[in-house]
Amino acid sequence: MLFRIDKYIIKAFIPTFFLCMFAICGIYIVVDALQKLDDLIELGSKAFLLILYYYAFMVPVILAQLFPAITLIAVSLVLVRFAKNNEILAMQVAGICLYRILLPIFILSVMMSFAAVANQEVVIPRYAEKLKRVERSTFEEYEKSNILVEDKVNRMLLRAWTFNIADGKIESVFVIGRNENNRKKFTISAKEGKWTGNKWLLFDAVRHNYDESGKWIAPSQQMKEYFLETTLTPEQLSKVEVNATLKSFNELRDLC
Repeated sequence: MLFRIDKYIIKAFIPTFFLCMFAICGIYIVVDALQKLDDLIELGSKAFLLILYYYAFMVPVILAQLFPAITLIAVSLVLVRFAKNNEILAMQVAGICLYRILLPIFILSVMMSFAAVANQEVVIPRYAEKLKRVERSTFEEYEKSNILVEDKVNRMLLRAWTFNIADGKIESVFVIGRNENNRKKFTISAKEGKWTGNKWLLFDAVRHNYDESGKWIAPSQQMKEYFLETTLTPEQLSKVEVNATLKSFNELRDLC
């Protein structure tokens, strides 16, 4: 049952939340557009329509990335306003504890979190390919980020935070290898890697091995250089269609 105080707090929080959402997303879009200014100038008269089309698909992604920050800022602004107007003090004098004051905001934030999960699991994967297609046709890509690709031949999953297409370098590399029973066989983490022409050479690599039951076998192996046995090539990494952040949990689980 909603009390009058709950309705008052909710009415104060919801407009503030949406105001923060529009403001922060707007700042993100402006900064991102400025970074792509050279590409936009080359597009000429088509730039405006392409930008509208591109950022229409980007909005769900931006919301998924910035939702925690938006919620935190909105809650902070509401509480600051209440404190400035001595409303929190008045509520406490009336016998309402601080936790009870925050309860409607907490419940509303949880409900919005479910909406954010639905956005990540349903909306973003649905339009991920369209977004990638628009991005590829609109902006030239010299570097890809957050790559997740599978080597089915070697039962291996490779994730790289960045991939420089021109130099053939990957950074923040993590590899999971699996055995025939689909259990974890080994993991490799490396600071960076470079394509040598026929293999990936990883630097500052750490390898952990696991037995058939998936239990870790000590000790871990630390290597300054490590050649990764894989069929993955820079061409395959550059052809990755969908960024890992645009995949749903089920899609990521299927890869693993």
